[in-house]
Parts: sequence; C-alpha cells; structure tokens
Amino acid sequence: MLMQPIIRPMITFGPCLKQILQKRNISASELARMMEYKSRNSIFRILDDEGGDGTRQALYDRLMEDDLLNLTRQEQLELTQALEISRVGLVAFLNNRAMRELLMDVSMEEAAAEICLIQADGRREPIDRLFEYGDELLELNVTITGCCDRQVCAKMSHSLNGLTVRTSIAHFVYTGEEEIIRNLSAIQPLLYRTDYMAYAVEPGMFSREKQRLYRNNMIYVQAKTIKGERLECAYIMVDKGCFFPIKRRSTGPLSRLNALVCKDIGQMRALKMNANADHVDYLAYTEECMKLEQSRAVYMIKRDVPISYVPSEILACCVMESAMREGIAGSQEIVQMLEQLKCVHDQRFENFFDKRKPTYTVFSLEAMERFAQTGTQSDHFFAFRPYTVQERVCILTHLREQAEHNPSFHVRFFKAEYEAPPMEIALYEGAGTLMAKPNTNYNLKGDHTETLITQESFCQCYKTYFLKDLMKRQVMDRQHTLQALDCLIEMAKRA
Repeated sequence: MLMQPIIRPMITFGPCLKQILQKRNISASELARMMEYKSRNSIFRILDDEGGDGTRQALYDRLMEDDLLNLTRQEQLELTQALEISRVGLVAFLNNRAMRELLMDVSMEEAAAEICLIQADGRREPIDRLFEYGDELLELNVTITGCCDRQVCAKMSHSLNGLTVRTSIAHFVYTGEEEIIRNLSAIQPLLYRTDYMAYAVEPGMFSREKQRLYRNNMIYVQAKTIKGERLECAYIMVDKGCFFPIKRRSTGPLSRLNALVCKDIGQMRALKMNANADHVDYLAYTEECMKLEQSRAVYMIKRDVPISYVPSEILACCVMESAMREGIAGSQEIVQMLEQLKCVHDQRFENFFDKRKPTYTVFSLEAMERFAQTGTQSDHFFAFRPYTVQERVCILTHLREQAEHNPSFHVRFFKAEYEAPPMEIALYEGAGTLMAKPNTNYNLKGDHTETLITQESFCQCYKTYFLKDLMKRQVMDRQHTLQALDCLIEMAKRA
C-alpha cells in the first residue's frame, strides 16, 4: 500500500494550489494561459474551492502530467492530499487514512522502541517486568485506561505471554471522533487475546472530570498469590513510553479507584467480542458464522476465496478424503458431523449468492493467482487437502458467473499498485465488523483468533472507507475484474 506521509497543514485543494502559485509569483490568469484555458474564471473558482470534483481532478492531472509548475516531491504530496480532502472532507480523510493504517498494521511482534518503568530513585527498568510478582503468583487482573499506544500494548502482550497463571484484562478505550480507528490500531497486540476485553468510553457518556479519568494513561494491576496474599500496583504514564509505578502490599485507595472504574462497565458497550471463545469444533464455528452472515449486507476484504464461496460437494470431498487419510472416515460420529456440516454450509453458500442484500468482496490478485495454481487458500483449513484442478476451476467459474450476473454480488481486485492488507476484515451490517489474524489456517485449537468490533461509529467508518475510498479508487473496475477472473480460470486449468 502506498502510504503517504503526514502533510500539514491539512487544507483543501484550492488554498493548497494558491500557496504553491504564490511561492512562484504566478497569478491565476498566468496559470490559465499556461494551461491554455479559454476562461480564467475556471481557475479562480478552483482556487476559491468552488469548482466541482471533476474540474479539480482534471486540473490536478494536467499539473502532474505536464509538470507546468515544476512541483517538488513535497508539493506533489501536499497537492494530492489536498485533492483528497476536497473530495471527501477532512473528517472522512482522517478516518480513511487511519483505516488504511489499521488494516496494514497487524504485526504481533514485540515493539522495538524502549518502553520503561521509572523507579523512585530514577533508575529505568524494562517494562517486561510489569507483571513480575514471583513464582507463587496465582492470578493477575489488569485494568487499563488510555494507553492506546501500539508499542506499549505490544510490550504488555509480550510480558503477559510468558505467564501461566489466570489473567484478565479490562481496557477502557476512548471512541470519540476519529480516535476509534487509531486506538483500535494501537491495541491490536492485545485485541485478539481471549483474556482481553475492551470497553468503549463514548463522548458525553460521563462528566468531564470522569472522562479525563478514562483518558488518563494508567495500568492498574491486582495480583493474588498462592498463599492468599493480595498485591496491587498502578503504573502511570508520565511521558511517552515511560511509566512511574506506585506499589502497595495491600488493597487500598488504588483498589477503590479501580472498583469505581469497573462499576461503570454496565453503562458501556463492549468494544469487541471474542468470536471463537466458546468454539470447540469446526461445526460449531460454522454455525456461528452462518448466524453472523444470515440476510446481512457484507463488506469484506479477503486475500483469496473464502471457504463460504466453495460449493458443498467440493467441500465434502475435501473433508471425506482428509478423514480417510486419518483413518476415521467410517465412524458414525464423522458421518453425522459431515451431514450437519453440509447442511450448515449449504445455508451459508445459498445466503451469499441468493439473498438480495449486497455482498462486496475485495481480493488480492496475487493471492488469487496462488490459489489458482496450488488450490490452497491463504487461510486454508488445516484439516483439508488442497483443491484439485477441476475443483478450483469450478470454484472460480462459479465466482465469475456470480460477479457478472448476480446484481447483489460484487467482486473486485486491488489495483496492482495498492498493497493488499494481510488481515481479513468484514462488516456484517447490523452485527459488527469481524477482524481476524491472517495465515492461521483456521486451526481453532491453535492460534486462530478473531474479534468482532460492535462499536457503531467504527462500523460506519469502515463502511464509508470501503465504499467511498476503496471501491472508488483502489480496486479494478468491473470489466477488468471479469477479465482477471477469466485469466485465473485459465491459469487453474493449466496448473
């Protein structure tokens, strides 16, 4: 993805172009003559932000192609950003940029920047010691306000990963304005943990004083040892990435403050739900997916073909052959499970292609080419064999037919110059936005995790980004998409 650097000030196209002209002592009339405009009024209207999107775009294209003003690289970036702000408005521009960063920033690796604890004597210690309470630790409960910093969250998650005790994490996250998207991006290292729950602190929900409390950057830890001893500590961020610890050997004012905060949970919306927290098998998982998808509009970014787009007869062959390989194909339990799975999968398949609510799917062409050549999806279910040549031709042919003839089913590919996000994300309108870590092979007993973001403003921001930015500017048009699908079918046949 071609990420633009932050360019300030954030102004619209007319004032931005006016500043560039003033630097060169070029008047609007001179620019009109340089561009061979019949009327200089067109330039005046654009500079006064009165021109339409098409007029601005045409002028921008000429300036970039003909290089009449000898624009520097910085000026090109500023003008490009200003054009986008004029097209969608400043709030939507900020939301779209934050959404792009969220979709690309899914690395679960420990942040490299130093995050430290500042002791009373001035010594700095790594934040990795945040949760060190000795070998007799039995239980750890963590409450976080603010701290929506990617590096801090990554360090916390890394520290928690080394523990073998019961843990619970309650995080209060401010969701006002464009901060909801930026904050979600920051908390991703914690977001997929099953012991982590985030709560939305919405604008106007509390008094100004309490709102400030929830926006303070503080980590509160309660620890319980095997001997029954209770310890507590608050870590207050005194500078970016620097925390000052306040430790107590018994519960006191800190715990009362924590109790006050936790009492407000009943008024808050859970920011996420662990979509697979109670799943014990693949059948239960697919049933939950079916409920989420049923009769809803869907706006999905997926690397390649989702399993719900695979016909049941093909899926049944993959399951049966995998069961035969494991020597369990003849068991009554497997036969019964396959029948149930086929019933559920039929409903999912029909729902996507027969409902009248719109379904939008944006694929990575590179990942789809890999699927056509190998028969393996990016998140190929770990217990399934790869699809045969005949099977993948059938899957792609059906997808192509639906893309051309089904008015409710829309398929697109990212443009070549736009790097496809590695993560999976889908808005199921009215239910929430499902985000999933990539490349987990849907091993439900392994590292496959998803989270359902139910916060309405985030869902609306994602939909706006998907329809107004992604679909309008970053994907192939319908004709080129159909041609690409034809090429994929031929590629699969030759594999």
